[in-house]
Amino acid sequence: MVKSKKKSNPTKPKSDGTKVKFVGAPSHSITPFLMFNANLEEVAKFYKSIFKKSKIITANPMQATFILNGQKFFAYNGGPEFQFSWGVSFMISVETQKEVDYYTNALLAGHSFTHKYGMILTTDTH
Repeated sequence: MVKSKKKSNPTKPKSDGTKVKFVGAPSHSITPFLMFNANLEEVAKFYKSIFKKSKIITANPMQATFILNGQKFFAYNGGPEFQFSWGVSFMISVETQKEVDYYTNALLAGHSFTHKYGMILTTDTH
């Protein structure tokens, strides 16, 4: 029996020396498509500053494509008619309380969020 070799996904070093590995999106994958009422260039930069293994692929005030910890996201500025719903959430898997505290503090910084029972709920209206 012949074993097939696994293909490795390339990692590309960023300008700051960290490596970002993009897990390819096969035809059956699901990519979150987020609607904002905000400048997407600023949104992408904000999330990239929090998640160390991240990359902005494209970004302008109306739309952005970025990778956070290997997960690709598409985002679009839909204007005031499109707001986040608490019916959709994302979980960050961590191993230590230090990591929980880091992400909680980073996501809460400068934004209107509520922190309750380990969840961060946005109360932003814009």
